[in-house]
Amino acid sequence: MPQVPATPAAVKNMRLQIGTDTFELHANNVLWSKNTQQVQWQGGTPDASYSDLSEDTHACAINLVNDYQNEDSLFNFLIDHAGETAAISYRPDAEEDFVQTATITLVAPNTGGGMRAFHEQTVTCPSTPPVRTFTPPA
Repeated sequence: MPQVPATPAAVKNMRLQIGTDTFELHANNVLWSKNTQQVQWQGGTPDASYSDLSEDTHACAINLVNDYQNEDSLFNFLIDHAGETAAISYRPDAEEDFVQTATITLVAPNTGGGMRAFHEQTVTCPSTPPVRTFTPPA
């Protein structure tokens, strides 16, 4: 079996689009996760034991800076549109072809934080399964 070469790269210039706006200046981490749970039921005898896997659920976590004063910031966008769904497109490298897309339900971030520090939050938005494609950047 041939050895497959690896070419990983650090994320230095990502592209994050939610709806029609881009927010890479507001976020520094995008992470999709999948959750599958095993469900079990035990009846009244040892032989009456059943297990199965639940349907997968997906979530998209976005780490963002709280930009309070900018009405168009990701922080304020999420507050204004919490509960709505939106298309998301994420490129770990804005200049490369790899892109993941999904539909997320927007979640409002926490507010506040410590003195002499940038306030940052992570929102975890319910998501459809991300679709991976290789599409040249526009």
